[in-house]
Amino acid sequence: MSCIYSILEILDMLVLRKSNGSDAEQFAEKYGIFPAQGWGFVWLLVSLIFLVGAILAGLAAFKDNGSGSTSGNPSSAGTN
Repeated sequence: MSCIYSILEILDMLVLRKSNGSDAEQFAEKYGIFPAQGWGFVWLLVSLIFLVGAILAGLAAFKDNGSGSTSGNPSSAGTN
């Protein structure tokens, strides 16, 4: 959930350009490599990468092996 919040926060502060200064603007002033929107885009990409990674990790962790059994014990499949 925090990944989604960070994506929305980045969009709100840097794309929609709220009047309050952001940490991206401070990075832009201090390092000068990217403007504030550039830092926002970098952080947006990092957030999206972590979000996709978390989704893929969740899918891999709860992967269905196709046996139809929900328990980890294969001998109990089909018995009550």
